[in-house]
Amino acid sequence: MAAGPVRFVSFWAAVALPFLYVPLLHDGLSGSSAVVFLVLLAANALALVAGHGHRRERN
Repeated sequence: MAAGPVRFVSFWAAVALPFLYVPLLHDGLSGSSAVVFLVLLAANALALVAGHGHRRERN
């Protein structure tokens, strides 16, 4: 029952999260910025998997 909203939020998180990479990569990945980048990358991968089926046509 909650799969629909979770899939919806995950899909749009997967779309939006890469925009947060730009300032991190612009400033360089050193120290805590590298850790934040890796956490964002893992969150994006999780969101991609969880939101994969959003709005998929069903036959």
